[in-house]
Amino acid sequence: MHLTGGNKSVTDKLNKTFKLHAVKAARLDKEEKKSNKNYFYITMASVKYNAKEKLSVVYEDHVYTGGAHGMDATKSYNYDLRTGKELKLSKYVKDDTQMEKVEKSISNSLLAMYNAGVSIFEEHIYDFQLDQTSEFFLYDKGIVIRFYPYEVAPYAKGFVDIEVPFSKFNQ
Repeated sequence: MHLTGGNKSVTDKLNKTFKLHAVKAARLDKEEKKSNKNYFYITMASVKYNAKEKLSVVYEDHVYTGGAHGMDATKSYNYDLRTGKELKLSKYVKDDTQMEKVEKSISNSLLAMYNAGVSIFEEHIYDFQLDQTSEFFLYDKGIVIRFYPYEVAPYAKGFVDIEVPFSKFNQ
């Protein structure tokens, strides 16, 4: 991932962050391959949002060290492109009342998925971990909360992304 254009000091700062993620992944891959030639660590970056001077880039990391399947991780980088400041979930979900509204919206989405036959753990429709450190990224109408494999669905489902429109919690 390499940004161009815009405010050079901001672009340089963000590119440094993205490069550090990629370099760390390459180092970890090299370490895994030393342990066993069949082991690996890979990372993939994607731009999820780039509008209104805001940027969301999501890295998905996968490590395989034997067994039935590898382990997945994700890291969201959300920035204000004018200032280079990282955007935390607390910028959007400011208090407990808003967090409760986000949780309700997520539960409604998980329930709709479950009722539509999507593999969602029934016991986690209303019982999931969500706090200000949860992974999220922006989309044109709000935020997307990302759940890891096994958090709300089986591993085979992968990451589960739930859109929560600003209108659901900024009322």
